[in-house]
Amino acid sequence: DYNNDSALDALGQNLENLSKQGINVIILEVDYNFAFKSHPELRRGTNPITPSGAQRFAALCRKFNIRLIPEFQSLGHQSWKAETFPLLSVYPAFDLTPGAFPNNDGIYCREWDPLNPEVWRVIFQLMDEIIDAFRADAFHAGLDEVFLLGSELSPSTKGKDSGVVFAKAVNEIYFHLVRK
Repeated sequence: DYNNDSALDALGQNLENLSKQGINVIILEVDYNFAFKSHPELRRGTNPITPSGAQRFAALCRKFNIRLIPEFQSLGHQSWKAETFPLLSVYPAFDLTPGAFPNNDGIYCREWDPLNPEVWRVIFQLMDEIIDAFRADAFHAGLDEVFLLGSELSPSTKGKDSGVVFAKAVNEIYFHLVRK
């Protein structure tokens, strides 16, 4: 897990060797392991990646011609096993299936509600901070393993075509990251 400055610094010490072995891209899963200024309440852990740690690591990647692509799991992957990640813990109204699946039993992982415009306001602030800190020219938005769209337990998407709802989420992210 490279979820704090010390871990990134340790990985940074191996970048020259990785580069010599032909590694030219690193996708770094950041998620909530970042010292967000816009939403400090969404930081995961007590020692997340700081903007200065991100800049240091990104500079080393550039030095060794390794393209760094930060990742933020979007829509799905908002929990793992019994742990619900910060967005849905802090803002339970953003949960696609509020009140369902206590302790995350019976699901692969939780999802945020892509039809709630407040979700996008918060998420885009987080994405922008990560992109800026790493000075990234690409961004990995996750978006895999989404299973609850259209669920009977989802007040906003119940009865809706899950493919259409998913496409809307993809387009929201595309518009923000590419067009805006």
